[in-house]
Amino acid sequence: MFPVDHRRLLHSWLVLLCHPALAQDFCPTRFSVPDSVVLCLSAAEVHELNWWEWYSPQLGDPDLASATWISPTGNLTEYGPGVPITIDLSTETGKWTLWIALGPGIGPSQCNFLLAVEPLPEPNPGIGDPAPLCLNNPDWPNYELIASPTPFGNDGIASWTVDWGNGEQITFPSYDIFNPPMTAYDDYGYYTLTIDVVGNNGCT
Repeated sequence: MFPVDHRRLLHSWLVLLCHPALAQDFCPTRFSVPDSVVLCLSAAEVHELNWWEWYSPQLGDPDLASATWISPTGNLTEYGPGVPITIDLSTETGKWTLWIALGPGIGPSQCNFLLAVEPLPEPNPGIGDPAPLCLNNPDWPNYELIASPTPFGNDGIASWTVDWGNGEQITFPSYDIFNPPMTAYDDYGYYTLTIDVVGNNGCT
């Protein structure tokens, strides 16, 4: 048996805990925080962002204590583990600051991150339940697609694709209320009308 210098072992352990490289390496290796969160949302949709899932602890690493989200205008909101941050179309767009506090363990007491948050509106073709096409309709057998698309401006619809369900399909860049798209249904029956729209912001 060789004598063990407990003081030397204790000294080495304390040096390891206090070494500044430990904190510098811990945050980027334990957390996978994205540079940006871009979400396509409908007007009433709320997305829950599970921020704690970005943490991948190793043996001996501290538990998560809380996360403080700081908006681009400086508003602070604190969340506990398991409590998601909610994002909708009213959420501020821009660079958010994220402070993640850690409990006792081998590692720093806090990790800080920057990430861009950008909620984008989904394009809405503005089409309700299609009206039936009957023999007494003066336009028989022609059928017009009536729509009130939103939103407008830069977030408006860039492309439409309409599958009429009768073997015909049409693609056009914008909806013209004075000249709406049209097809003909020559036979009786039920037809599935499928409409795909792509917004100027890339949302579908």
